[in-house]
This record gives sequence, C-alpha cells and structure tokens, in this order.
Amino acid sequence: TFDAGSGRYAATFDLAAVGTLPFTVGARDAAGNVATSPGSFVAFDDQPPALSFIETIPPTQELGGDTVLSAQASDNIAVTGVWAVVDGSTNLTMAPSASTPGTFTATVTSPAVGAHTFEVWATDAAGHPVSASGTFEVQDTVAPTLEHTPVTTGHRTTEINLTATADDLGGVAGVYIAYKGTNGRDGNIS
Repeated sequence: TFDAGSGRYAATFDLAAVGTLPFTVGARDAAGNVATSPGSFVAFDDQPPALSFIETIPPTQELGGDTVLSAQASDNIAVTGVWAVVDGSTNLTMAPSASTPGTFTATVTSPAVGAHTFEVWATDAAGHPVSASGTFEVQDTVAPTLEHTPVTTGHRTTEINLTATADDLGGVAGVYIAYKGTNGRDGNIS
C-alpha cells in the first residue's frame, strides 16, 4: 500500500517460516525502467505451543490396568516434542496418534492404587515450553483370588489341616478361616 503522506510503500504478510528470509524490492517507472534492491530480515518465533484436551483414558482405572494420557498439541510453526511427567518423577515420551493429527499419547503401565498427578509438556523448534496438568485415579475393587483344599471329614479330637492360598494385585492383607464349632459358637482363625 502507498502512504501519500510519507511517500512510502508498505506491505504486511504472514510468515510461514523462521530464520533469515531474503526479499527483493523493485520499482518500475512509466517508461518501463526497473530498479531492484535485495535484502533480508530475520523472522523469529515468539509464540509457545498450545495444549488442549488433556485427558486420561479411563479417568479411573482398576489396579493392574494401564492408563493412557492424551493431549492435543499445536504450534504456529511446529511442535517438536511432547512428554508427560507422572507423579513428579516418571518421564514418558508422548507419541503422535496415527489416527488423530495433533494428538499425542503415552501409556502409564500398572500404576499403584491411589490418586496420581501428571503434567504434559510441549516444546516448539524455538524451545518455547508449555505445560498443563491433570489427575487420574487407580482403584482396587477386585477381591483376592482364593483357593483351598476342602476338608470332608474329621474327628472331634483330631487336628484338621486346612491349606489355603490367596493372591491379589494390591497385596493380600490377611487370610482367615471362619467356622462354627461343635458347641454352636462361631470361631475365627487368622
């Protein structure tokens, strides 16, 4: 555009790249004579990436299952890295999704029972970082597995040997045997 007050021409445009960019200014007079002058300028990226749709799949997981962290990351130039920090110490690289462009995922393998925190980070080529945080829960609602050898008969004065094994992903807190004695009283051995 021409500014009649200053007698200058100006152009505004969006840049699709960063770095040193060359340009040429040219002018033509009414007789068709052309003059050109080359130059260059440095374009830099001053915008960090953006993170959105931070989620865990599923938001509450059963003990022994994996939890998937998911986030969408975008940048005006390019996202160069996305990772997650779980519970302040476990670093996981988040990989781009093959089915959803701009979405990155990482799997937290068999986290412990309880509340967990995570922070997703993204950077661009200029090194600008951005982060967003979230939480997920792991619960244990599955009873232990229990196996025992049944006792079919026993004499009143004979010792009875009962063997049992128990297993649970969250650990077995205790094993007990509840019984009703010959005197009609309930009993419990742990």
